[in-house]
Amino acid sequence: MHKYLIATIFVICLSCTLHAAEKKSFFEGYDLLQKGYMEKAIPFFEQAIKEDPAHAPSYSKLAECYEKLGNYDKAAPLWDKYIELSPKLAEKMRNHVELLKKLVEADELG
Repeated sequence: MHKYLIATIFVICLSCTLHAAEKKSFFEGYDLLQKGYMEKAIPFFEQAIKEDPAHAPSYSKLAECYEKLGNYDKAAPLWDKYIELSPKLAEKMRNHVELLKKLVEADELG
């Protein structure tokens, strides 16, 4: 019994470690974003999306970077993808995306 418990704990710990390693790019980008380095964070979130295209927070944080830099045209489709992957937040985020699209249109009109 004791042997099986230790083996189970080992497998759980290994799984958590692998999961954290898979998200390394995301966490590095998140750290840079929190420090205000949006431009430096972007490649990390892009890499995180390549590593796990279903990881919704990677899209939201990349969108946040572009939005803070005033690149609304790049932020809006990323928010759309975030909404697609996170349907529980859909209505709130749809309103946000519509606002960004209006800002893009206003910029284009000049």
